[in-house]
Amino acid sequence: MSKLGRAFDHIMVALAWVAGGFVVFMWLSINYEVVMRYFLGNPTSWVSDFSLYFMVYITMLGAAWLLKKDGHVKIEILVTRMSRGTRRVMKAIASLVGAVVSGLMFWYSFQMTLDAFQMKSVFFHAVIVPRWIVFWVIPTGFLLLSIQFLRNMYHEISRDGATQRDSPERTMHREQER
Repeated sequence: MSKLGRAFDHIMVALAWVAGGFVVFMWLSINYEVVMRYFLGNPTSWVSDFSLYFMVYITMLGAAWLLKKDGHVKIEILVTRMSRGTRRVMKAIASLVGAVVSGLMFWYSFQMTLDAFQMKSVFFHAVIVPRWIVFWVIPTGFLLLSIQFLRNMYHEISRDGATQRDSPERTMHREQER
């Protein structure tokens, strides 16, 4: 793997940890809200809004890492009945489609984020938050997803994909994990 590939992997792992941190913070703040609302009779005004923002961050920061780990939900009923070569071709095509769709989503969400920044658009809720602060993670996540889809496609069509990703040991290991 190249230095660039290793650096990209480190970035994805770091962002997955950040997403995990948001999960913990969201859990703590929701528990705080429950205590404040039901035990002290003094509900907060910000927890609900920030939980929604954190859901966007958690999803977008962890998506590319989860794709690299082959952890997204998928239906394999047809794929498992295909030959190894056909399966690799289908995975490469699926990765190409994923890269194109993620690339388009990157472009449109980038435009949306840029517009929100230029127009100084804000969310008027309990706490006033500039929209671009919530939105910036969406194009970032889709850019990372697009890159990871392209990496997956490359691995499927290269010798690396034939030897590492479809090896019987790897397949058996995945089955044992489930």
